[in-house]
Amino acid sequence: LVSGTLDNFIFQGEKHITRGPELCVWRAPTDNDKGGGFVSFAHRWQRFNLHNLQNLDVVLRFVHDIDRDFELSVVQTLGSPPNRAVFKVFIRYIVNQAGHLTVDCVIEPVRKVPPLPRVGFLLECSPALEIVNWLGRGPHENYPDRMSSAFFGHFSSTVDEMHVPYIVPSENGARQQVSWVSLGSKTTGAATLFCSKDSLFSFSASHYSDAELSRSNHQHQLVRNESVYLHLDVMHM
Repeated sequence: LVSGTLDNFIFQGEKHITRGPELCVWRAPTDNDKGGGFVSFAHRWQRFNLHNLQNLDVVLRFVHDIDRDFELSVVQTLGSPPNRAVFKVFIRYIVNQAGHLTVDCVIEPVRKVPPLPRVGFLLECSPALEIVNWLGRGPHENYPDRMSSAFFGHFSSTVDEMHVPYIVPSENGARQQVSWVSLGSKTTGAATLFCSKDSLFSFSASHYSDAELSRSNHQHQLVRNESVYLHLDVMHM
């Protein structure tokens, strides 16, 4: 089965990314997202299946340039089976011999969609990558509508420490206006995965998937995954 997404990313024998990067336009709904019944954001997102977009069609093109960099161009049609297309996605992956992965992405809605909770990539990373460093807003959680108490600087944390235990689990832990973020080994502390963009972005890192946060009604019901779920967003509601 051809999906058009990377299955994993291995460099010098180490598997740093076990899934992704893949497009993500959904978040675990907050209380505000759920308010309003059938006209709520959460209900409208569910109608468009934003939490579980599937490949309806994939076109791949492989290229090796003169420097022996690997390039993969992908055109995906995402939506709900059998034929309810929602997005056309154009992605280009470039991998060089130094282990740098560059991802360019253009997203085009093919139908009118509700306001999106986020636009970005989701990566599932190695459990060894527990140490988080970033240059951006911090040190505490901050979102586009509440950043005034968060200062711009260089901050460090762990993936476990970034989780914010709201009474009802939901989207949490993001940091805004970030220039770069790195995940490092919990044994050596050395940065292993380094992510940057040509403009500011937001990120969150968690041991809980969006599906798990959405499924659980209380903190004690959450099932912690050893993997690290890393969101890199160009936009967050």
